[in-house]
Amino acid sequence: MKQFSYIFITVLTSFLSQHVFADDNAGILGGIGNSNKLRNGDVSFNDIPNIINYATTFILGFAATISVIMIIYGAFQIALFGLTSQEKKKGAETIQHGIIGFVISVSSWFIINMIMSNL
Repeated sequence: MKQFSYIFITVLTSFLSQHVFADDNAGILGGIGNSNKLRNGDVSFNDIPNIINYATTFILGFAATISVIMIIYGAFQIALFGLTSQEKKKGAETIQHGIIGFVISVSSWFIINMIMSNL
């Protein structure tokens, strides 16, 4: 079980780091252009909605990714470790919590993007 956790964490961090470090405009502050603009203090008031939009997209995308991973982990709990009914119930609860988290994160992203597009 410990080895499975190490493999799981390694795969998770590799997927997340590829997106974040793919280009200079990715990440939480990706909406303000290159990082030199932020370092030089050349951020205007008009950049604030872009920063909020990119930050919420990044954070809620991370939350949705974790939710999907929890759904997959719950399926592994049922398939691999579900020898007793209590272990199957624990896996089903993990899947249920993952689905709830996914729905909350996707609906939050939708609501925030709708509000930000109307500003």
